[in-house]
Amino acid sequence: MKRDEVLNRIVEANEFESGKYLEIGVDNGLNLAKINVKRKTGVDPNVGFGEVISTTSDEFFKRNRKKFDLIFIDGLHHSEQALKDLENSLKSLNKNGVIVMHDTNPQSEAAQRVPRPKGQRQWNGDVWKVAAAAVECENLSTLTIDTDHGLTIIKPKGKKVEIELPNLSYADFVQNRKSLLNLITVEQFKKLD
Repeated sequence: MKRDEVLNRIVEANEFESGKYLEIGVDNGLNLAKINVKRKTGVDPNVGFGEVISTTSDEFFKRNRKKFDLIFIDGLHHSEQALKDLENSLKSLNKNGVIVMHDTNPQSEAAQRVPRPKGQRQWNGDVWKVAAAAVECENLSTLTIDTDHGLTIIKPKGKKVEIELPNLSYADFVQNRKSLLNLITVEQFKKLD
């Protein structure tokens, strides 16, 4: 199941079609174009076209006053930046909104190294640490779908959210992947309401 399919299932299940969607890290805009929401905003420092603002996510959130129903985080794949993006997204989320993070389930040690190893084709960075921290946060409901390098769905369930990155190695992650990510299959995701 591809990321746009997961995002559109969330849009449909939550009736977000008339709502607002934010995508952090747009790249070529293909994913953004496929999301079935009327009002879309993309943020990427390397591109700017149509509904995409050419700036960093930090700069965007400093100026942003809008609230969004669905936010997709696929920006810089460094855990510290991904954590900032998650914290800022939580502040910019409508009540009953949903956040989805990409690249949270790397399949190799090389794919999760930071900075990106020279010549590394598939690179997820260490975003998995943010997903693991979100699973541990009592005011967030978090699960990760085992597809498309990991898609972590995060829903706030309390007002005060404090997230701290875990001090874990990739070996720890591999040994405890399922519990650290609250990992589910695509079939399990399809059965959720």
